[in-house]
Amino acid sequence: MSVLKQVATVVVAIVMVLSIAGASAAFAVNGTILNSDHIAGTFEDEGVYESVAADGRERISGDLDDTFEQRADDIPAGITFDIDGQAAAEAALTEAYVAGEFATNIDQLLAYLKGDTAKLSLQVDLVPVKESLGEYVANDTITVDTVALANERGINVTTAGVTVDSELLARLNEDRAGYEQTRIQLRSQAVEGADVPVSLDANGSVVVDTATFLRQTAFDAEQDGVTVDTAMLLRMNANQSGYAHARVDIRSQALRQTDIPMTIADDGSVAVNTVNISQEVTFTSSQDDVAIDDGMIARLNANQSGYDAVRVEVRSQALTAFPVDVDGNGTVVVETVDIAREIDFESDTADIDVTNDMIERLNDGSDGYAAVRSDIRDQVRDELPPMATSAQVDSALREINTELTASATSQARTDYGDNVTEETLDDIIALQNTVIDGLTDPDLTDYDDYATRRDDNEATLSDSFGRELDDGLREANDAIKTDAAEQARTDYGDSVSNETLGDIVALQNTVIDGLTDPDLADYEAYANQRDADETALEESLTTELEDRLGDVNEEIKADAAAEVQSEYGDDVSAETLANITALQHTVIDGLTRPNRTYDEYASQRDADEAALAASFDRELDDKLRDAGTEVKEDAADRIRNEYGDDVSGDTLDDVIALQNTVVDGLTDPDLTYDAYASQRDDAEAALEASLAAELRNRIDDQVDDRIALGNVTGEGADALSTVRSGVGLVGSLGLVLGLLFLALVGVVYAVTRSIHRTVSTAGYSLLVAGIVGVAVGILANAPVLDLVDTALESSEDELSGTGVGEAIRSIIESLFGALTMQSAVLAIVGVVLVAFVLADRRGNLEALKERARGS
Repeated sequence: MSVLKQVATVVVAIVMVLSIAGASAAFAVNGTILNSDHIAGTFEDEGVYESVAADGRERISGDLDDTFEQRADDIPAGITFDIDGQAAAEAALTEAYVAGEFATNIDQLLAYLKGDTAKLSLQVDLVPVKESLGEYVANDTITVDTVALANERGINVTTAGVTVDSELLARLNEDRAGYEQTRIQLRSQAVEGADVPVSLDANGSVVVDTATFLRQTAFDAEQDGVTVDTAMLLRMNANQSGYAHARVDIRSQALRQTDIPMTIADDGSVAVNTVNISQEVTFTSSQDDVAIDDGMIARLNANQSGYDAVRVEVRSQALTAFPVDVDGNGTVVVETVDIAREIDFESDTADIDVTNDMIERLNDGSDGYAAVRSDIRDQVRDELPPMATSAQVDSALREINTELTASATSQARTDYGDNVTEETLDDIIALQNTVIDGLTDPDLTDYDDYATRRDDNEATLSDSFGRELDDGLREANDAIKTDAAEQARTDYGDSVSNETLGDIVALQNTVIDGLTDPDLADYEAYANQRDADETALEESLTTELEDRLGDVNEEIKADAAAEVQSEYGDDVSAETLANITALQHTVIDGLTRPNRTYDEYASQRDADEAALAASFDRELDDKLRDAGTEVKEDAADRIRNEYGDDVSGDTLDDVIALQNTVVDGLTDPDLTYDAYASQRDDAEAALEASLAAELRNRIDDQVDDRIALGNVTGEGADALSTVRSGVGLVGSLGLVLGLLFLALVGVVYAVTRSIHRTVSTAGYSLLVAGIVGVAVGILANAPVLDLVDTALESSEDELSGTGVGEAIRSIIESLFGALTMQSAVLAIVGVVLVAFVLADRRGNLEALKERARGS
C-alpha cells in the first residue's frame, strides 16, 4: 500500500476514534443527565421526595393547629374539632404528590432544554393539597355533642304544667331508654293527680292498664266447684300463654267434677284419650279365654303395627287349647307336623314305632317321605315271617292303616270334640288320616300326591278354625261390651249427662271391636271410628262445660260491676265508669266464654282500653305542644345572643334547628325515638357540614391554587440559553457521530480494499476510544464532583436535609459511570476485532472456514 494511502488511513482512524468517543459521551449524557426517568428515580432513591414532603407536612401541621385552636374559642361548647394537624398534613401532602410535582417540572425543564417547548414555565399545583385538606376536615373531624349543647344553654322553663331543664335534655339524648324515660317523666307531670290509674307507654302515650284496674278491683267468685280470683285474672292478661293457662285452669276445675279421666288441652278444648278411658275398664268374657291388659290397650291405639300385634295376640289366646297358631295377619295357620304329633300310633296288627322325627321327615320332601315309608315297611316286615312277600307286607300295612285311622279318630273326638264344631273335628280327622295314609297306605307312594292331599286338608282345617275363631270372638265381643257399659254407668252415671255417658260407652265399644271384631282388621277404619267417637265425647263434654261456665260468668260480672262502682263511681263520669265496667266484663268473658281466642280477647280488651285512654291522651298532647313552643323560643333567643357575632348565619341556624329537634323530642307526642334520633343526627350532620364549609372556605381563601417558580433573567437567562443550545446539540450528536463512525469504516475499506485492514482499523479505533473513555470516566469524576460541591455550597442551608445535593452528585456519578461502562464495552469490542484479524492472518481460523464451506 502506498504512503499516501497509509497517511489517509491513519487520519481516518483518528477521526474514527474521535467520532466513536463523542458518540459514547453523547449517549451517556442522554441516558443520565437528560433522562427525566433517571433523574426522578435518583431523586426518589436519595429520599428527596420524602424529605420535601416531611418538611411541607411540618409547616402545614403547625399552621392547621394554630388555626383550629383559635377557631375553637369562637364556637359554642359541645362542638369540637377532632383534627390532628399532622394526620391532615400527611393526608394532603404525600410523597406521591411531591414526586408528581417534581416529575412535572423536570419534564417541563428538559422539554425546554431540548427545544420541545419555546417557554419555560415551572409551577407547583396546590389544588390537590387544598382538596385533600378539605376532604380531611369534612371526614368526621367535627363532632357535635347535643347533650353538651343542651347543658351549655342552661335551659329551665316551666310552662303548661311541665318543667323543662338542661338535665332533662341531657338525659333525653343518652340512649333509647333515657329518651323514653324522659318523655314519660315529662308527660307524667302533665297527668299528675289523675284519679283514674293510668300509665305511659314507651312512646309517652297514656295507657290504660287492665292489670292495674284488676288489682284495684279485688274480688273472688265460686260456683259449682269453679273458683275465679284476681290473681287468675291478672295472669290471663300477662300474655297469650297466661291467657291460655288461665282458661285451661277454669275448664279443668269444671271437668274435675265429672271424674272422667280426661284433660283440657293447651287450647282449652276437652282432650279425650282413648287409652286412659279404656284402661279404666276391666275387659272380661264368659269363657275367660281372652285377657286384656293396659299394655295391650296402649299398643292397640299406638299405630298400625301395634294394632295388628294386639289383635293377633287376642286370636292366639283363643286358640291356646289347639295345636294351631295364627300368623302376623291373624290368619289361622295349620301345621301338619303339629297335628300329627298329637296322634298315638298304636296297632294290634304290628308293633310299629312312629317318632316325631319320622313325622317331620315324612313331610319334608320326597326323599324323606320315601325313607320314612321304607322304615315303616321294614318294621312291618320284621313282624312277618322271614319269607313274607311284598303283597303280604302291603296287606299288613292296610290293616295297620285301618287300625291307626280308627284310633286317631277316637283320640281326636276325645281331645277336641267338646271344644270345636263337628265340621272342624272332621277336618282335623281328615288331616290325621292323610298323615296315616302317608305312613301306611301301600298305594300312596308318590310324595306329590300325598303333599297335595295334605295341603288341601291343611287349608280346609285352617278355614274351619278361622270361622270358628271368628264366631267365638264375636260372642266374646258382645259379652265384653255389656260388662264395660255397666261399669261406665256405675262410674260416671251420676256426674255426666246421658248424652256424654252414651258417648263414653260408644268409645269403649269401638275399642272392644278393635280387639275382638274379626271384620275390623283395618287399623285406619278402627282409628277413624275411634277418632269420631273421641270427637263426639269431646263435643258433649264441651257442651256441659260451657253451660257450667256460663253460670259462673254471670255471677263474676255482677261482683265486678259492684267493685267498679264502689272504687271509681264518685271520681269519673258515667261514660268513663261505663268504659271501666266494659273493660272488666271483657276480661271475665275472656276467662269463661267458649271459643274466645286470645287474639279476639286482646282485640276487644285493647279497644276498651283505648276508649278509656283517649280523653286523657288528647289533653296531655295539647299541654306538651304548648310547652314545646315556649321552650323553643327561649332557646333560640339564648343562642342568637351568645354566638350571633362569632359564626355564620348558616351555622347559627343549624344550631337553633338542632336545639328545636331536642325540644320536639321532649314534647312532640308523635315523635318516636327512631324518628327523633334520625332528625337529631341529621341536624348534627347539617351543623357539622356548615362548620366544615366554613373551614374549607378559610383554607381556600388563605392558600393560592398554584405557586409559580418564576422566570430566569439576566446572566442566568443567557447561561440557560447556552445550555439549551448545547443540550440540543448533544441530543443529536450521539446518532450523528455513530453514523459518522460507520461511514469512516466504509472509507477505510475504500482506501485499503482490505477486509483485514478495515476490521483491524475499526478495532484499534474502538480500543483507543474505549481506553480514553474509561480514563476520562475514572479520572474526571472526582474533579467534576468537587466543582458540583463548590457550586452547591451557596445553597447549603436551603438544601440541607432534602437530599437534593446528594441526588445531583448521584446523577453526575451515574454520568461518568455510564461513560466508563460504555467505553469499556468499546474497548472489549475493539480487542475482539483486532484479535480476530490476527488469528485469521496466522491461519488459526482455517478449520472454522472449512467447516463453514462444508456446511
